[in-house]
Amino acid sequence: MKTNTGEHDVFESEFYYFLCDTVPEDRQLREHLNHMRLDVILENQERDRSRTNFNKMCLFCSAEFNGSYDQVKEFFNHMSEKHHFNVGHPDNMVFIDDFIESIRGRLDGLQCLSCTKCFKDRTTLKDHMRKKSHRALNKEDRSFDKFYLGKTKTSRYSLFIRQNHINQQK
Repeated sequence: MKTNTGEHDVFESEFYYFLCDTVPEDRQLREHLNHMRLDVILENQERDRSRTNFNKMCLFCSAEFNGSYDQVKEFFNHMSEKHHFNVGHPDNMVFIDDFIESIRGRLDGLQCLSCTKCFKDRTTLKDHMRKKSHRALNKEDRSFDKFYLGKTKTSRYSLFIRQNHINQQK
């Protein structure tokens, strides 16, 4: 779109480009970028599932988890069963190490994961989370979406289609 095209316009003309799916080049670029993003997500998920070097301590106690992807599942099961803190099933997560460290960072910053309120010490934070039943992530906090399949800008269906396409190429 070209602006200031009238004979009485005093400002210099400028060009603006609108992105839209009806423009073939734009649609192809968007699809290509989406496929690249899907590839990165699927590669990372596969790397997480085939790992043998998981080594994390529970976010709430001193329990340690070392080993394969089974220990990743055990880590999240432990937090759910022992601490009633449920963030979902690990099979629906990607970038698991970053996810855990993101949660750990907030807890180390003495921030409630549910209401995002900050506290003066860890004991007060733990008491608050227990008394208020703040045992999940804040559903309004979009910063965690990138760690879940189906909550990214890429739909679960697109991931399924892409995974099937990759499997057929093998």
